[in-house]
Amino acid sequence: MCASFRYEWFKDGIPFNLNQNGVSLSGGNLSIKASSAIEGYYQCSASNAFGIARSNTSRLRQLKLDGTTSVGPQTRTAQSGSTFSLPCTLQPGQAVVPSAIYKWETVQNQDDPNFIPINLDQRLQIDNNGMSCFDMIS
Repeated sequence: MCASFRYEWFKDGIPFNLNQNGVSLSGGNLSIKASSAIEGYYQCSASNAFGIARSNTSRLRQLKLDGTTSVGPQTRTAQSGSTFSLPCTLQPGQAVVPSAIYKWETVQNQDDPNFIPINLDQRLQIDNNGMSCFDMIS
């Protein structure tokens, strides 16, 4: 005969209140409606007459992108044979979780609003902060 299980969830090491809006428990599976208040470290414990077992702790984060950063077409001049960089920065206070993925695009001419992706190669690189670097301008 199988003993029945009792499940308990913890958030940040404190018993998690399952009696709140947007929270449900089915078997041992916890479902939570997304909001910034749900972020934290979660752990489940299951117990019966024979003992208790705890899961590994898992971190839960809400994905965020407070708007997008877009810069209209600009004309820049670079010197032949030099390295040229264009910055791509987030607005002050703009939150992004997980880290942003940077993408650079160009237009054929200022009268054509269609953006064309810029392909990366040995001469064009993007660093981890979104800085676009053109090397050995010709």
